[in-house]
Amino acid sequence: MNPPSYQQQTRDLIDGLKAVCASNGLGNDGNEYKIIVQTFLYKLLCDKFAYELKRACPALAGVDDWIVGWQALPEEAQQDLQDMLPAETPRLTADQLRTPTKLIT
Repeated sequence: MNPPSYQQQTRDLIDGLKAVCASNGLGNDGNEYKIIVQTFLYKLLCDKFAYELKRACPALAGVDDWIVGWQALPEEAQQDLQDMLPAETPRLTADQLRTPTKLIT
């Protein structure tokens, strides 16, 4: 059995977001589009931050939950790592990395 393709995973994510919007009264509303776009933008920013952070600190790449590893670092070490990231990388705090739902994987 082959794993689902990236396109299928994206469609499933959109369908899940649409279901959440519909169950909360936002189905077929202009705000539904905004919610989906903002969710994908949030995921993109978090993924970019994670990718660059793991490149700068390979120890974080080796742990099961890199967010927990990031939160466990002293604030000074977090700041030093962020200073090492490329300029185009978003700067996110540990609180901004929490995923609000299981839809984002």
